[in-house]
Amino acid sequence: MRPGRKSGLRSSEHRAVAQAKDYVLAHLSESLTTKQMAARVGVDRSYFSRLFKRTTGMTFRSYVRLVRMGHATTLLRDGRLSVKQVAHEAGFKSVSHFHHLFVAQAGQTPLDYQVTRRQ
Repeated sequence: MRPGRKSGLRSSEHRAVAQAKDYVLAHLSESLTTKQMAARVGVDRSYFSRLFKRTTGMTFRSYVRLVRMGHATTLLRDGRLSVKQVAHEAGFKSVSHFHHLFVAQAGQTPLDYQVTRRQ
C-alpha cells in the first residue's frame, strides 16, 4: 500500500468524511442533509454519499440519526429536560418521529427510559 492510503481511500477522502462527522457533532440541532454536507466539504452529493458509505459502513442519514439518538439518550439519562426538549436539542424536528425511532431502538418510550434511568 502506498503512503497516505488506507483501505484504498486517499487522505483527502478521509478528511471529507472526518469534516462531515465533526460538523454533525457540532450542529446536531440543525438540518443536516447529504446535499448540504457534500457542499460543505466540497464534493459532489453522489460522490459524498458513496464515500461516506464506503468509509463508515452506513449512509450519512443513518449516521446523523445514530448520533442524534445517542445524544438524546444521554440527555434523557440526565433527566433535566422534557422529552420534547430532548427531541429538539438532539435535532429531531418532530417529537412523534423521535418517539417512534426511540421506541424502535430502545424498546420503550423516551419518557419510560428517562424515568427508569433516573431511579
